Amino acid sequence: MLVPVLDWKALRKKRGLRRALIGSATILCLCGAGLAAYHFWPEPAPKPPPPMATSSLEEDADYAASNDFNRLTMRQRQDWLDGHVRKTNAMDDDVFLAKIRQMDLDKRNRLRENLTGVMRERILNHVKTYRKLPESEKKEFLDKNIDEMEQLNRKFLRVLGKPVPPRRGWGLRQGSASAQPMTNEDREFHREERMASHDEFRKQMKHFMVDTPPDLRAATVDYFSDVFTRQVQRVLQDALGLRRK
Repeated sequence: MLVPVLDWKALRKKRGLRRALIGSATILCLCGAGLAAYHFWPEPAPKPPPPMATSSLEEDADYAASNDFNRLTMRQRQDWLDGHVRKTNAMDDDVFLAKIRQMDLDKRNRLRENLTGVMRERILNHVKTYRKLPESEKKEFLDKNIDEMEQLNRKFLRVLGKPVPPRRGWGLRQGSASAQPMTNEDREFHREERMASHDEFRKQMKHFMVDTPPDLRAATVDYFSDVFTRQVQRVLQDALGLRRK
């Protein structure tokens, strides 16, 4: 059997082949350097959020829906959310609803996607803090969080197009929707938000049951049981005029 023998010296003398080999080696080196730079070069830091004290709700929403927000540490996102909750609760309910109405569904969905996990961690932090408190401090902690939740709930019930309970006094299950007549556009907006809210609730319940450690899950159930008990006490005290305003 004859085996062909290559004359490498003759091949090296051919200028075209030499150029091709050199070019190929150069391209391979550049590709390797590019891949190494992609994997090991430090990624630029995320853009910082706009100042909470001076930013508008639109600017806050744009940032929270961005990839920059997701690239912040969880602690940074928690701090941002704490400030945003205080800012949102200080807004008029009608103004808040009008601002949300100006956002398209895609942006509202991105906000939900980016903020849900942060809100979940915030609640779990409340649970962890609550179970470490002495009994003498738990009532004050519950009242503070209930006040915050009730203010947020009023705003988001408006977004969902559901009746809003009175701020104080008797009427735990009573309330009224907006006095303004609804248009077809209003109904479509509320329908989109209710569907998204239901889907998100199912996802969060699945996450709670599957991914939350059993001890923290039990502590969360205990916490919200105490929240509900305290809410009922507050309603009764309001009805009898026994709670300070």
